[in-house]
Amino acid sequence: MPAPLDTLQIVERLREAGFADPQAEALTTVLRDLREADFSSLATKADIGLLKTDIGLLKTDIERVKTDIERLEARLSSFATKTDLDAVRSGLEVKIAEMKVETIRWVFGIAFAQAALILAVLRLFPNPHP
Repeated sequence: MPAPLDTLQIVERLREAGFADPQAEALTTVLRDLREADFSSLATKADIGLLKTDIGLLKTDIERVKTDIERLEARLSSFATKTDLDAVRSGLEVKIAEMKVETIRWVFGIAFAQAALILAVLRLFPNPHP
């Protein structure tokens, strides 16, 4: 516990220096309040050092997150965009149309071959009844 503060002596000294009674008493009260104030909640140099360390760790974490975000953006940019999908879709539509045409050619080709085979068999056997 600190030594007691002699407020009467302080007031007298302030009066001798030219302070009025209310001013001397107000200043003495302020000095007493400061002396009795609880400074335990104030930050020390050690506390500030810990904060600086924590801030350094946070900066490192932020840089790591930024790097991760950049990597994710790079991976996302490699995926197909909407215009790429539209190009693929139109390419698929062209291929489907080509396959339809090819299928129709095969069907007509086979139908023509069957008709020719039937005509050839009918010519080999001109009279079906004896």
